[in-house]
Amino acid sequence: MKTIKTLLAALFLSCLSLSATARGDEAKPAIAKSADGSSLNAESLKEMLTVLGYDFEIVKGASGGNIHYVKFVRNGMKYDVNVNIAPNGSKLWASVALADLTPEQGAQSDKLLKLLEVNQKIGPAHFYYYVPHKMIYLARPMDNRAVTAKLLREHLEAVMDAVVANETTWNSEKWTPNTTASK
Repeated sequence: MKTIKTLLAALFLSCLSLSATARGDEAKPAIAKSADGSSLNAESLKEMLTVLGYDFEIVKGASGGNIHYVKFVRNGMKYDVNVNIAPNGSKLWASVALADLTPEQGAQSDKLLKLLEVNQKIGPAHFYYYVPHKMIYLARPMDNRAVTAKLLREHLEAVMDAVVANETTWNSEKWTPNTTASK
């Protein structure tokens, strides 16, 4: 039974890390605005976050693209939401680092399976495991077309709503060790 749980945990972590790779966590240089002006580029994203009154900082990613870290406080906890434009320009991603995951916690398949279960309820937002940082993240995409300030605010608030509503699921510091006896 313990072997099955270990395999399930490994499969779960593999699937979550694949989603990070497919999404392109590292921001690439943004595309220019489309001909109709409806998609955001790095400059228009910065302007929109400023107009919305968000506190944020811009960091150059390793590939040269801009990553906008938007600061949020919820229930006394501070979060930096990474907002960036997908490499192909079609999506605007918001992701937030939530919890470190130790090898012992990674072996708790019941907790990891619960994250997958929650993914079904909060889509298009989803939890994933980012291997280089050994952390659980929550990410949410939105189409990068016809983006308005109202839509961007709703997008970022939906991310934070999912973070707060599911804290007991993702917060590995609050996990208790598995108590089921292996047979």
